[in-house]
Amino acid sequence: MQTNGKVYVPAVLELDLADLTSIPSKANAAIAIYDTVDIVINNAGIFNRGSVLETIMEVDQQVMNVNYFGALALTKVIGNQMLKQNSGHIVFMSSVVGKIAIPNSAAYSASKHALQALADSLRAEVAAKGIKVTKFCENRHNRKCIHNEWRKIWKGYSRHCSGYTPDYVAERTFKAVVNEESDVVIAPLTHKASIYIRTFLPSLCFLIMKFYARRFRKDQ
Repeated sequence: MQTNGKVYVPAVLELDLADLTSIPSKANAAIAIYDTVDIVINNAGIFNRGSVLETIMEVDQQVMNVNYFGALALTKVIGNQMLKQNSGHIVFMSSVVGKIAIPNSAAYSASKHALQALADSLRAEVAAKGIKVTKFCENRHNRKCIHNEWRKIWKGYSRHCSGYTPDYVAERTFKAVVNEESDVVIAPLTHKASIYIRTFLPSLCFLIMKFYARRFRKDQ
């Protein structure tokens, strides 16, 4: 990438978000490459499907570590560097389930709810410091690498396998950063409507979720 006549050669650093103790040193190593950070996109994450009572604690902890605590640990280091620069942009790739939890995905939903709260709090705290924060909630991302595996364990997965391509999500994320958008939702109209139903008609939302849970058990 070239900016103002200066060429920045890409560098690749391996990072394990599940290893929280290693993140500060890895983040500082990234900063040391060019002594500045313009943008950080917290995009890594893991997903699980299972009921609250059947999911073992180790899985809940792993999901929270990668999806929330890992992003938090990285953001703390990079964010403080941005404070020194008085500039920067922090992006959190979340999900619609960060706004409305669904059955059989409690750990994932909880991690995305936490990420949403982190983004909203951080945005207000650093607004006067020249740092922008964008929260990007997308749904039905077309990840071909997981579709076949999910079809093996969930018969009803074919109803949910279509989605946005990675290229489209990347382009929309780029536009959100350029336009300094705060909260972006990219999802089908029905999924967007579910957010409003959860907010303004919670009783109806809970009835829909009960139906969804029964259908999931039937599809197993």
